[in-house]
Amino acid sequence: MTGLIYRIAADIVVAIHFGWILFLIGGAFIGRRVRWVMWLHLGALTYSVLLQLFSWICPLTYLEFWLRSRSSSGRHYSGSFIVHYMEKLIYMEIPRGLLMILTGVVIGTSAVVYYNAMRKAPAAPDRNRMGLPKDTTREMTLRQLIMAEIEKGSMTARDLSKAIRISEKEVIAHMEHVAKSLHPPKRLIIEPPVCNKCGFVFSERRRFTSPSRCPQCRHEGIAPPAFRIVPA
Repeated sequence: MTGLIYRIAADIVVAIHFGWILFLIGGAFIGRRVRWVMWLHLGALTYSVLLQLFSWICPLTYLEFWLRSRSSSGRHYSGSFIVHYMEKLIYMEIPRGLLMILTGVVIGTSAVVYYNAMRKAPAAPDRNRMGLPKDTTREMTLRQLIMAEIEKGSMTARDLSKAIRISEKEVIAHMEHVAKSLHPPKRLIIEPPVCNKCGFVFSERRRFTSPSRCPQCRHEGIAPPAFRIVPA
């Protein structure tokens, strides 16, 4: 009875071994959609290469041979013919050079599959802006993030750049969209740039950026415009 158990266990190991080989060959087609499968597949490929480079014997092979040695002659259980053919495929005599070429083909195919999957995947934010949970941040657009900040109080493009962790140029690019997307009773107030030397106020038009110099005293130190949202 004990020998029968060992033989059945050996057949199970053969099935697992065969499944492992199939996973090495085609795992990329699952891994391109499931992240944890991708990492498992990459690890399996790396381990497979190490086995071949250092001529190691697969632990599953050791385990199967050990179980076979512990089993009886098999009078009560002759094993599955499917397992028999699995063994033939697993332990097929393949020249080392050809095996390395086949391994290279599998790795190359997997690399192409993963590359195409990553290229087509939409970019996800890599950090959590404003200290919000990742799922919340992912749903919020830059426009909403800017609006959330300037509703707290008056802020310059530099202040917003630091708060939201994007460039000042990106802040300015989105600010006009913010102004157009506001609905009553809210509206965007732009506090105009002011010359730091003479106090000249650039109030002739709405400015999202600072002028290069003051037209009155020619001073180049200009306080940038600030933005805030107020009820209409």
